[in-house]
Amino acid sequence: MTKEIQGAIKEWEFARANTVAFIQQLGDEGLRIKLPRPALDTFCKHFEEMIAVQEAYVEAIATREMAFDNCKSDYEYEGLSTAEALLHKMAETDKKMVEILSKIDDKSEVNWWGESKTVTNHISSQVSHETLHLGQLIAFCHVLNVKMPEEVIKAWALSGTEG
Repeated sequence: MTKEIQGAIKEWEFARANTVAFIQQLGDEGLRIKLPRPALDTFCKHFEEMIAVQEAYVEAIATREMAFDNCKSDYEYEGLSTAEALLHKMAETDKKMVEILSKIDDKSEVNWWGESKTVTNHISSQVSHETLHLGQLIAFCHVLNVKMPEEVIKAWALSGTEG
């Protein structure tokens, strides 16, 4: 595994640790809080979608073809998962991703509908998706006065924010 891929995994682990902290902070009850937006209108639905997208990214590393065929529309996520189930699925998917990455050729690429991306670029895109949701979750916490995890406040230097 190249240093670049190892670095991309580290960035992924940073983003994912923030997501995990949110789930742990919210717990089952907090996952059901209604958010002021259509479709992904609870914290839980965000996490369910984030997992589905990560599964698509991991599958693409294995097959070398990006596809979101198994992802639902944002309106189709049910938001019924427990915190424990979400954390388990994330850990399982993270483990699978690292296992696949440890076995790939350093020159492997992923085809994104005719555009070839390096695996490092592919993982960076996955990190961007996770970070997009983290930003949304932080904003929702501010708007709804939902307590944020201390780890997230510190990791992002969110001045003026109390955990």
